[in-house]
Amino acid sequence: MLIEWDEKYDTGIKVIDSQHRRLFMLTNQLHESIMDGKSYDTLDKIFQNLIDYTIKHFSDEERLLLIYDYPQYKEHKKGHSDLTKEMRELFIQFKTGALPAASLKVKKFLLTWIIDHILNSDMRYTKYIDIDEIDSKFTDMLLDRII
Repeated sequence: MLIEWDEKYDTGIKVIDSQHRRLFMLTNQLHESIMDGKSYDTLDKIFQNLIDYTIKHFSDEERLLLIYDYPQYKEHKKGHSDLTKEMRELFIQFKTGALPAASLKVKKFLLTWIIDHILNSDMRYTKYIDIDEIDSKFTDMLLDRII
């Protein structure tokens, strides 16, 4: 296991914490598959799944920040864009064979982006959100998007 969930990563927002836990799971799944020497096709699917889920999570998080008129929204969104771009670049390097999946660069990125994103970027916005009302309000908003 590359990274283990800890209470220090809890934002107090159930939907976001659930998504963060899934990101940990996908990150660990990719790392373990790399370490186990899984096939290129397997790694390709897991890596793409991690990217897709990260993009979904970032979109949901940005909607939440808009609901609460988060003052650093633009900076937070730019951080998401930068992380997504870096992730996609690593994926392209992996797919073209320019970067071995087991490289330290991939491992370091997987470890640092998720920890830094949650502990630094995400924890900043929690003080702007009414935790007591958010779960039902945000969950309803996400359900409306699905329906």
